[in-house]
Amino acid sequence: MADNKNGEDYGMFGPEDVSDVSKAEEIEEESEFDGDEFEERYRRRLEEQAEQKRKRSIRIAAAAVGAVLIILLGAMFYYADSGVFGAYKKNFEKNFRRLFPVSEQPIDIGATEKNSEVQNYVNGERGTRVRTIDSSSGNAAVVPFEGAASGSFVPYRDGIVCARTNYICFIGSDGEVRWESDTTVVDPLLSAEGRYIAAASKGGTKLCLYEGENLVFEQNTENKIRTMSVSSNGDVVLVCDKVNYKGAISVYNAEGKEIFAWSSGMNNVISADISSASRRVAAALINADKKVYSLIKVFDINSKTDIKEMVFDDTVLYDIDYTGDTITGLGDNSMVCMTSTGRVICDKRFDMVDIMRCALDSDGSKLIHFDSAGTPVLHLYGRKGVLNTEIILDSSADCIDVNGEHILYSSGRRIMLRRAGGDRISEYTAPMDVLKLVLINRTSYAVIHSNSIEIVRV
Repeated sequence: MADNKNGEDYGMFGPEDVSDVSKAEEIEEESEFDGDEFEERYRRRLEEQAEQKRKRSIRIAAAAVGAVLIILLGAMFYYADSGVFGAYKKNFEKNFRRLFPVSEQPIDIGATEKNSEVQNYVNGERGTRVRTIDSSSGNAAVVPFEGAASGSFVPYRDGIVCARTNYICFIGSDGEVRWESDTTVVDPLLSAEGRYIAAASKGGTKLCLYEGENLVFEQNTENKIRTMSVSSNGDVVLVCDKVNYKGAISVYNAEGKEIFAWSSGMNNVISADISSASRRVAAALINADKKVYSLIKVFDINSKTDIKEMVFDDTVLYDIDYTGDTITGLGDNSMVCMTSTGRVICDKRFDMVDIMRCALDSDGSKLIHFDSAGTPVLHLYGRKGVLNTEIILDSSADCIDVNGEHILYSSGRRIMLRRAGGDRISEYTAPMDVLKLVLINRTSYAVIHSNSIEIVRV
């Protein structure tokens, strides 16, 4: 071993090596194993792993629950047609059709409505089966009728009542003239309900009531007649002009006696109808003094009082129908339905389409023809204003009529008869221009030409 000048023995290490050894010993002493700290760190690590595992389990469970809810909501959305889901479904479908229009889907007519009853749809003319009716097969019979272009026509029993100035007749669904008679009615208005037929001179004062071919009474009214309607009880309601008033309403019973009269000094009287069930009268009135709004006024004939008045803003109701206890008003941009007590069943406003024409039957069915941005559409509504059927047409309809679930319409000389919800169309091509259509029943209809009437049987 090496000796230094002081005689100290360093063994194999020099002075610097001894210093390093001392530092190493100090480090070794400082880094001695701490069991408590290790256990604490291990415990915290296990807790972190457990927390991560718990959060992962929660995320998996939440995803599973979300998937199940999505499937349930999707199923309810697909199958629900009423309630909250039904309303949301209709709104979703309407907005979807606005963004992605499909020719085979119902057209969005922009109608706002208060009722949320079930609405059913059928496809348009595409995909339907057409049965052509041949005029040479004996299914069409032509009846000469001079002045048909200016005549009036209504369905009655199993045929059609036809009237022109000083003449009235009844043609059966077989094309045979069953009876005919001369009258004193000029420029006739016609209405038929049950076994009664009423004829009145438009702009005149003559009123006649028939039971079949028998004249029940002939009456001269005090005021000039504008519109007229008869009930199955034989009560006739008239809307008349009256000096110093904006219109008047008169009701005559089956004996020709005036049993009710009312005059309006504030609102113009446009239309009126009478209910056989309740013997009440509903009238459509218009006020245009400051802003345009319509009113439906209900009168009780027996008490000779008005019992209800309802206001409908921003619309002009030009026609009124009173069937059972349901009153329907058709307007330039609306269809409203209410009860005689004033409960509004529906108030539809058609803001995105043009209403071309309307037709009603004696049971309260309503057929409305729209033009929706160039697409012709037919809507069939029930008595309560619920949409039963929508039909997208290939071309605009010139004439329409309705009888229950059966719809009749024409485009040019092509005439189509179909049942709501059905996929079959009976098509007939008329030999002359079509001026008007009258649907007699589900298997026969009348085609009005300028000087003849054609009875077509399906």
